[in-house]
Amino acid sequence: IQKGVKLTVPEGYTAKQIAVRVEAAGIAPYDEFMGYVEEPTDEMKAILPFAISGTLEGYLFPDTYELVEEMGAEAAVTAMLENFTEKAGSEIASDLRVDMTPEQVVILASIVEKETLLTSELPIVAGVFLNRLKIRMALQSCSTVQYVLPQQKPVLSKEDTLIDSPYNTYQ
Repeated sequence: IQKGVKLTVPEGYTAKQIAVRVEAAGIAPYDEFMGYVEEPTDEMKAILPFAISGTLEGYLFPDTYELVEEMGAEAAVTAMLENFTEKAGSEIASDLRVDMTPEQVVILASIVEKETLLTSELPIVAGVFLNRLKIRMALQSCSTVQYVLPQQKPVLSKEDTLIDSPYNTYQ
């Protein structure tokens, strides 16, 4: 008999935060889960309705999942990707209203999600970032710097914005 497990993935969670929850729920070890996120199989990539070039960060759909204890990381990641495709992926792939690839839309949506506190702010922040991209200005998103920090900070320092990372949109 397999034990069912509820796993809630809140909006805005990073893959690392999700991996902590997956491990705590007894579904799969943290490192195994992150291994599939960082180096997805071709089968995992094929679940998405468009090609991706990097990790699965941003494609693990926030939702409450009914999973099975010790089901393993591959099955858990696959379930989250299938949910992404069902609930958002097809729309992103077919109804782009901006001059961006679907992968770029997901990346920008993830940044906007982390940058805002209120749902009503999402279109405003997205508009600001799209305008910055249009004029080739740095996004200067605090959430991208927070992503590379070992610990979240209430306020970033000037030194934080100078961190050398491909995720740092101040650079």
